[in-house]
Amino acid sequence: MVFTSFYTVVDSLFITNFVSTTALAAINISFPIISLLTALGFMLSSGGMAWVSIKLGEGKKDKAIKDFSLIIYFGFFVIAVLVAIILPFIDPLIRMLGAKDAVLFKYTKDYLVLLLIMSPVFILQILFQNFLLVAGKGKLALVLTISSGLANIVFDYLFIVVLKMGIVGAALGTGIGYFVTAIYGCVFFLKNKNGLHLAKPSHDLKVITGTMGNGISEMVINLSVAVTTYFFNFLTLKYIGTDGVAAISIIMECQFLFSSIFYGFGMGSSPLIGFAWGAKKYKYTKNLLKLCFKINILFSVIMFGISFGGANIITRLFCKIDNPVYGITTYGLKLFSISFLFSGISEFTSSTFTSLGDGKRSGFIAFLRLFVFTVLFLTIFPVLFGITGIWLAVPAAETVMLLINIGFLYKLAKRLNVLHRNKQIGID
Repeated sequence: MVFTSFYTVVDSLFITNFVSTTALAAINISFPIISLLTALGFMLSSGGMAWVSIKLGEGKKDKAIKDFSLIIYFGFFVIAVLVAIILPFIDPLIRMLGAKDAVLFKYTKDYLVLLLIMSPVFILQILFQNFLLVAGKGKLALVLTISSGLANIVFDYLFIVVLKMGIVGAALGTGIGYFVTAIYGCVFFLKNKNGLHLAKPSHDLKVITGTMGNGISEMVINLSVAVTTYFFNFLTLKYIGTDGVAAISIIMECQFLFSSIFYGFGMGSSPLIGFAWGAKKYKYTKNLLKLCFKINILFSVIMFGISFGGANIITRLFCKIDNPVYGITTYGLKLFSISFLFSGISEFTSSTFTSLGDGKRSGFIAFLRLFVFTVLFLTIFPVLFGITGIWLAVPAAETVMLLINIGFLYKLAKRLNVLHRNKQIGID
């Protein structure tokens, strides 16, 4: 997930250093629409991983293979249809997102149209990358992801620096990166006949509804990214202007990269937790959760230290010190970095309930965190504190959610204790 997040980060680094900060703002303007589509991919991958892992834990291998195949085919088809619906309305959508300036509009459209066309391949990349974990091929998934990221870097350099293709080159470089994992993943799952592989799909509608219901939190997370990005763009344009959008673009790149560590850890641990739960190994499940909780706390402290202490260094990667965007970004990132102390626990809590097949609770946690509290503080804080309020809205939301998440995890631990005791005395 860290290397996957490099796709947009690498694009941003090349764009801001070799094109302009206005082009960087265009990437952020386009992000809400991309998030709407990728939300479905993450929902199917996370919900599907838990669904298939539980089936494997229950010893239903044939059922798991058919359900896995249905999830893959469904994801590709639905994204292709959605892209076909969106493309005819691309101009008014871009204007609605705030790109009314002619230059910003052109940059946004050039970047967004190409990424939309390649979105079905991106969904395959997400699905194959995550299901390789379920197939027990975590190292292969990592190698493919790194290869995709390297391909993205190489072709970004070729298209942007050498061929001077600007933001179009960034989109093409990203798309080529998508194809690396998608093509190899397809080949692997067609040939992996002794394990999880592509076969004739099941025709059970409950597989899709169950997967989508179970992965609803991941969809909420990605939809909320679209909503909060829109809010951030609107507020920074209002209070600062285009430089503000460029600044929030850099800050959100950092958030995306750091959050990918928490999200990726949740995706990596999900098959283990789901398998243990499906096999009714409740004590083992609890021990896994305790270990994951401790690791997330450690990651949270490290991410805060890097982002707060290294705000100046991080910002210099994207723009020069004499650029007005530099001062805005450095100040904003130091305040925003407080959120990293608590966001890891939020990601962990949500992914835990997804792993256990409790999509409703997972979705509720994600909805509270990202739609209710984040939007609430983004609405109130700028009125009270001006520009400073924009940077403090997310930290405030994460602080409130920390208390709620601890309550959910405490109740889950008590439930696992009861299930373990009941199993030991034969009344499970």
